[in-house]
Amino acid sequence: MLCNQRLYRFIHPIYLKHFLYRMSLPFKFPAQIKRFFVDHPDSASLVHTLHINNTNNLMIESMRVFDNPHVFSSLRRIEGDIRVTADGIASMSSLPLANFERIKIRMDLTDSCVDDLLESYYNCLLRTLIRPHVKHFHLDAYRSGPFFVYNREASFVDKLASHNNLTELYLPSFMQSSLTQHTWPLLQKFGLHYNDRWNSHFNSSTDGYDIALFSAFYDRHPSITDIDLHFTGRLKPTQLPNLTRVRCCPQSLNEVIAPLSDGTYRPITHIELTRDSYLTVISNIDRSLLGVVQLPPSLESLSIICGRQKWASLLPPPSSLPKLKEIIITACFRYDDFRRSTTLTDVMDGDGWYPLIVWLNQWLNAVPTLKYIQLYSNIQVWADMKRILVKVAHQDRDEWMTYDMEGDA
Repeated sequence: MLCNQRLYRFIHPIYLKHFLYRMSLPFKFPAQIKRFFVDHPDSASLVHTLHINNTNNLMIESMRVFDNPHVFSSLRRIEGDIRVTADGIASMSSLPLANFERIKIRMDLTDSCVDDLLESYYNCLLRTLIRPHVKHFHLDAYRSGPFFVYNREASFVDKLASHNNLTELYLPSFMQSSLTQHTWPLLQKFGLHYNDRWNSHFNSSTDGYDIALFSAFYDRHPSITDIDLHFTGRLKPTQLPNLTRVRCCPQSLNEVIAPLSDGTYRPITHIELTRDSYLTVISNIDRSLLGVVQLPPSLESLSIICGRQKWASLLPPPSSLPKLKEIIITACFRYDDFRRSTTLTDVMDGDGWYPLIVWLNQWLNAVPTLKYIQLYSNIQVWADMKRILVKVAHQDRDEWMTYDMEGDA
């Protein structure tokens, strides 16, 4: 019993720190949670993040647990979904006036959403969440149909522009016409969120997507290190000299990897190529990508899209990538069935050999720094100079295979 008490005194603080660090709302029993913090005020300082799963009749009462921001002195982050409804706005209005530094909200727009609700929603965001201490702001928006841009979005972005401490900014793509007119002097990470159901219409008036607007924006933000844009637009050789991470479609890749005006390259370490509605075109581009494009020698991680091919001709290894540590090959949507059903037997040929191993050896010989490869979301490979460890995850179970590279003929 004495041993158990000692163990409890050792483990309990660790458990509380882990359990209270990120709290999900609404609570099933808000009154009991509030009583806990009244009885244990020191535990309140362990709460760092609020995660909002949804809004219901318990949300407002759950928010009131945190009505004293001085007690919850470490509360710095809020994330989750807040619907554009009267209840959602009421829930957000009941949030504690804490000095949030990181905000990540998705607003779910319904077809019945009216202008007055959206106006109230934006005003509530500005009044309740976006305060002088905010550094990271992510706002995503989802709707089954197209968005339409009104003055309320421009007004919201105009007010957001007064927060000069922002280092990360991600907004819905239909706000880009307004945001590209402003300057955030400390901005390092920037991106747009797209509605996947209609992202083939980026150049339509419904979201005002115009890549020409970004050139002046790039000129005013030389400190940007991360961008997440489907189309970057044309980059001048003086723009984004500190870029290290890129997420874009293949058509924009040449823009970001082109040399700077002094002949050097942007210090890009991570590239992730995204898919859009033109899957066949992207698959063809990605498949020939490594043989056509000179990727930056600073590259450490590469994520691309590739259709299901025979292993021997899946993708040729690159050259001149002395720092590459991982590559992630993502399947097109139409290969989801393959991704769920693949087993180790499926990566063998008719004679019982493993063409996958041959392909892996080609890559590891060409890029000896490579440590991790992921194929089609369900095949993972870890490698060192002596052996390859392969994991194939499927519906029934996970299968593992170890291959000794020294034994390869």
